[in-house]
Amino acid sequence: MSASNEWTEYHLTPKGWVTGTEKTDFSLTERPRPDDAVQTVKVRDYLSSIYSSVDHTRRVVWESKDSQAIAALKAKHGEAPDLA
Repeated sequence: MSASNEWTEYHLTPKGWVTGTEKTDFSLTERPRPDDAVQTVKVRDYLSSIYSSVDHTRRVVWESKDSQAIAALKAKHGEAPDLA
């Protein structure tokens, strides 16, 4: 069992990055992907033990086939935010 495993999904939409499902060490808040989303990025902080350093990752877990829309919205809104 890890010391900590927290993550948040962010969905890129025409309005900007929208917070999706979030998991903290103590809860899970599920939010569906918006219909107008073009990409979903999962940002994760994982701590295997209290003696290790935090492994911070971000990866695309879903994206539409419209690469031009993704590029345009990323140019407008930037990359997915980090964990709060």
